Amino acid sequence: MMRLLDYITNETNKYANKWSRTNSSSSRNVWKPLSSDELRIYLALVILQSIVRKPEMRHYWSKNPILETPFFAKCMSRNRFDQIKKYLHFVDDETYNPATHPNPKLNKIFPIYERLVERFQNLCVPEKNITIDESLLYKGRLGWVHYIPLKRARFGIKTYLLCKSKSGYVYNFVIYTGKGTILDPEYSALPVSSQVVMTLVKPLLNKGYCLTMDNFYNSPQLADLLVSKKTDVYGIERKFQKNCQLQKFKGKEISLLSSIHGVETVNLQNRGETILKPQLVHEYNDTMGGVDRVDQHLADYTLPRKRGKKYYKKIFFHLFDLALWNSFVLYSKTGGAETALEYRMDIVKLIMEKYHHSEFCSATGRPSVIPTPLRLTGRHFPEYIPGTEKKNNPTRQCAMCARVRDGHGKKIRRESRYYCPDCDVALCVAPCFRVYHTVKDI
Repeated sequence: MMRLLDYITNETNKYANKWSRTNSSSSRNVWKPLSSDELRIYLALVILQSIVRKPEMRHYWSKNPILETPFFAKCMSRNRFDQIKKYLHFVDDETYNPATHPNPKLNKIFPIYERLVERFQNLCVPEKNITIDESLLYKGRLGWVHYIPLKRARFGIKTYLLCKSKSGYVYNFVIYTGKGTILDPEYSALPVSSQVVMTLVKPLLNKGYCLTMDNFYNSPQLADLLVSKKTDVYGIERKFQKNCQLQKFKGKEISLLSSIHGVETVNLQNRGETILKPQLVHEYNDTMGGVDRVDQHLADYTLPRKRGKKYYKKIFFHLFDLALWNSFVLYSKTGGAETALEYRMDIVKLIMEKYHHSEFCSATGRPSVIPTPLRLTGRHFPEYIPGTEKKNNPTRQCAMCARVRDGHGKKIRRESRYYCPDCDVALCVAPCFRVYHTVKDI
């Protein structure tokens, strides 16, 4: 199967060439074939825009000293960036048949949706506790836009997410499109909310998982079905369902359902007071935050989705956001201690160092050259790390050895007496000093 970025590159080139043949072209609109490397650079700049916020897209290329961010112009001209944004495409329109397509409303983004679901599930095996909740990805004029009053952004296309309770890793998701929403036909006799649950958890059934849900999904009938498939369940249940018992809690009536809890209580400390709380409520609050972690991250670093952009492109950038989030969760799991902000900045830096080439910018645009890193220029010589008042012969951690991890995923710490005074980096004399100053991709 073609790699995802190669696939997007191919479809974008086909769409751009088709549009160029049917529309009058100017020098600005002449399409230069897109490569997968250039697409990576475009996406890296989009990631950077989620960190460096500006009111309008054109401000990223502004020469105004107050607004100027020269890095963008060095990486890609504004005209080229706008071109790629305009022609970005994900499907061959000529092969589309609404009569046979599984979801015509998602036709223009469906290949990306399918591949990401498969990729998310192949890269990670969830721990025992999983959770389901909804998230909103786009505000626009569509017949299948939803309203969720408790969300920060209340209107939008709804996505149902199945996440790991602890980390928030998105294992599976369904995009709600109204009547045509893709749900497992095996459970078509169930209410829609129950169909959503069974569709999301199907890959994990009969494996001993424990699912947490809120009252939008939970019901005794659904719980019986899940337990019959060796999947425990607990959470808040809708009031006034048959055979449900109500208990008062802090003046409110709530209905709780669990296949693993009894009537046990736990003592919790709150502002110096000991509070008695049902263990079920405590564990529900502890495990229900997976989707909230995703929403919080996306709220902090939402990729730009400016007004006027076609809805399927906005969905694409939301899915790209989810992919970035999942990659950060996996990176953290393997020992990475960086924040989400540092992780995104590192992605941008690594993409530019590895894939940027000057020919990407048009001849009329600004120079498209990323400055060569200092460590690869000039002549560098090792010296002893200068002594201090406390240590005559101090050592520091070797920067190259720190990039290597042992069998448990932990960074290897190796001290060195030597450093490069120009780069101010501690390095072992051999071979780290030579590698650091001669190899570009490290």
